[in-house]
Amino acid sequence: EGHAAANRLKRLLPARCTISSLYGLNAGIIDRTQFSLLVTVVVLSAIVPTAIAQALFSPIAHLEEGAAIPAEEYV
Repeated sequence: EGHAAANRLKRLLPARCTISSLYGLNAGIIDRTQFSLLVTVVVLSAIVPTAIAQALFSPIAHLEEGAAIPAEEYV
């Protein structure tokens, strides 16, 4: 249950941050530059960790050429 809640939060947080930033822009709390910076940081916070994880933790990168992946690693 705790893992599911954490995963939901990870998916929803970027959308909420972007919506909050848009509200701040429309209400005059932040200007266009601040809005752009906030949205850029939110987008990069999703892209950069994904790129790092794919580069460093790819199961293919850890295998010798032609070696099979044991089935229990996918369970």
